[in-house]
Amino acid sequence: METTDRATEGDPLKGGEDGVETGTAPPATELKGKSCKEVLGLSRLTHWRTAVFFFSLFLCLTIVFAFSFIIPCPVRPQYLIAWNRTFSEAVTYDFLAIEEANKDKVMDVLFVRKDTEDSQNNTCGDAGLPSPCVFVLAVDGTDGKTLWERPLNPEFHWAQCGLNENTDRNWDCLLSHADQLSAIAKNSGEVKWQQPQPTGLHSTLPVLSVPDLNTDEVSDVALVASDNTQTQLVFLSGKSGVQIGSTVILDSTETASHLLYRTEKGSYYVLLQKDTGLYALALWRIAAKAGFKIDLTADEHWEKNAGGTSDLVPVYVSDSVKQVLTVGEKTDASNLLLVTGDKVALVDGNNLQLLWSFNTTSVLSKPSFGHFNKDGLLDVVVEEDIGNNTKRAS
Repeated sequence: METTDRATEGDPLKGGEDGVETGTAPPATELKGKSCKEVLGLSRLTHWRTAVFFFSLFLCLTIVFAFSFIIPCPVRPQYLIAWNRTFSEAVTYDFLAIEEANKDKVMDVLFVRKDTEDSQNNTCGDAGLPSPCVFVLAVDGTDGKTLWERPLNPEFHWAQCGLNENTDRNWDCLLSHADQLSAIAKNSGEVKWQQPQPTGLHSTLPVLSVPDLNTDEVSDVALVASDNTQTQLVFLSGKSGVQIGSTVILDSTETASHLLYRTEKGSYYVLLQKDTGLYALALWRIAAKAGFKIDLTADEHWEKNAGGTSDLVPVYVSDSVKQVLTVGEKTDASNLLLVTGDKVALVDGNNLQLLWSFNTTSVLSKPSFGHFNKDGLLDVVVEEDIGNNTKRAS
């Protein structure tokens, strides 16, 4: 007994080296109560738990290492506070469009210039065009670098972008130049189609985006032209640009401007600004005259105001209408804001009733819209001249 006690006191870890840990070993009666199979099962379970732990740790470290060093971080665009581009030998035109051209969620700039070569020193002659020619280009909104350039035949007449909004067209901008019409995609500058100008028609902006009339599953467009004798309209296929249907005479007089309006019930009307006021002509009537048999709805509130001898619907009668704008944050159910020589008036787009008007001496620029109070309604800002070189915003 004494010899055993000394060995234990002199080397307390000796029992651990023999495979039994001091103070942790189960009683002999407990070990005897368990079978050999149960003991081996517990041992294997412990090994599996250890393996799963180290595998999870290894997997987490691998993912962290991959995202930190192997997988490159996305390149963020370098935004400049200000940038400028200089085209010393170029001629610019009255056209500027703000569109997202390279899908970086930053608006880019599209414009047209007349020059002998593009920014890559490619000349008009290289494209088989006379020099100087017309270049349509898009520059990055973040730094002003050129995204794409497209040479076209001179001379430039007009251009309009944003024509793919809420449509199924594969192009965005329509340009009138020389004797041609060119449809261009804003993302690549690719010419999707190019057609000659309709014969005898000198069209003006805006281009009207109309529903699919020739049932080719692509929305179509309409061009309006006016001269001293009459106002005409032609429909063009949104898919190919060819004229569809016959030319329609909208009115026997000259019109100052035109606009396509959609009512709350989904009916389309072409608004014509004449010297006697603002008038509307239903698109279904125009399409029928062009030879289309398509189901376009008519708005009963507008149609009941049509004259007995004319299909024109009087919207606002005045001999001094200068500007017509739609007021609303939605495409449908917007009201009409009219600027005349002596007042600004708002007309209800649903029933054509006058909502309000106020007198003004001279409106200097196009009215602006925004929210300037807490009533949730879109407000109007008008800049007017009150004399003595003084302007007033109201």
